[in-house]
Amino acid sequence: MFVFAMNVGCQTSELNSWNELHPGMDKGDVLEIMGSPKASLRFHGKDRWLYRFYDQSQRYDKEVHFQDGVAVYLGDERPVPLEQSAAYIDAKNEDDNARDREDSVNERKKFLEDYAAWEAAGGIPSQKPIDPALRNSGETSEKNGIDGAQPQGNK
Repeated sequence: MFVFAMNVGCQTSELNSWNELHPGMDKGDVLEIMGSPKASLRFHGKDRWLYRFYDQSQRYDKEVHFQDGVAVYLGDERPVPLEQSAAYIDAKNEDDNARDREDSVNERKKFLEDYAAWEAAGGIPSQKPIDPALRNSGETSEKNGIDGAQPQGNK
């Protein structure tokens, strides 16, 4: 019974401590009053400190946002919108990267097919296909070993 009473007293004091906070406080002031946060993260250039405490049977999830080390928001926890969460952005980027890799592979396959057809047709230099990997590099396919020597046409 005594342990329970002490625990409730500490939890109530956390709520009272929370109520002492106000915008404009620096991180040191918040740490002195509330102690270390349950979690911290950085989002849109702001540090977010998350606190969880209980009063009676009520759970409180609160957070403090800091801009340049100064508290600018104190209140209920604000979940990060799904489309702005790191996991969502990472998954979207991975999907985009996989699509880009597939496009590159398909472009390369098409080039190799066109190159084989070009060689089979006699290799007229003015009709030589351009390697998509070299389009913007200023290099030629000869420099990269695709075509060791200029074709001389049909002999």
